[in-house]
Parts: sequence; structure tokens; C-alpha cells
Amino acid sequence: FTIPPAGDPEATPTTVNGGTFGSGPDTLVLTLAEDAFRGDAQASIAIDGKTLTAYPITVTALKNAGQSETFTFKGSFGPGAHDLAVSFLNDAYGGTPITDRNLYVGSIDYVGHSTPGATLLSNGTHTFAIG
Repeated sequence: FTIPPAGDPEATPTTVNGGTFGSGPDTLVLTLAEDAFRGDAQASIAIDGKTLTAYPITVTALKNAGQSETFTFKGSFGPGAHDLAVSFLNDAYGGTPITDRNLYVGSIDYVGHSTPGATLLSNGTHTFAIG
């Protein structure tokens, strides 16, 4: 393999827009990435137990390529602190680190407050305190 020289477009991390969902005065922005294996990572996002989309979101940005994908959720979530749940729905493992599907929550921004992300290596839910 080769390592692109500094300034090479291949060396620059890229951000893809995963979409905007919902409407309302409050904004939640998640930056996600994946390790893809036999398909893309899928997730469900909920605030205070209420799922924010009618269907799972699909992440296509590859972490090992320096990519990330921004998903924006709008709503009327109300003032104060909230519980954000990110559920990884379709883990897959083929026996090696190269044949593994994972989900990475890179960053969380809720009404101007940032929260550190997490790595989800298997199906399940990671809960974050936001706000």
C-alpha cells in the first residue's frame, strides 16, 4: 500500500451528509462512521425513548478511509438534559478485524453542547446524556 503525501486529496478526511430528519426548533447533530462488512452499519436514534426516524439510518462513511457522515435531527425535544440512545442494529463478524462491521459515534452536538462519542462493536444501545 502507499501513503498519500500531505495535501493529497486522498489524505484529507471527508464528511458526507447523511441527511436531515424531522422539523422543529431543536437540533441534534451526530457524526457517524462504520467498518463495513457485507453491508453498511444501520442504527436507530432515540431521545428520551422516542425514536427519531420511522426506519433505521444507514451509515456509509468508512472510518478507515478517514470519512465521517453527519446526520441532523430536528424536533421539539424540550429544555434541559435528555437521554440520547444510539442503537447498533446489524453487527456482522467474519472472523477477522477486516471482516467486521462496527459503528462509530464520532461526535454529538445538541443545541450547541458537544458530547464525546463511542464505539459500538456489537449490536446494542449506547446511551448518552446530552443537553
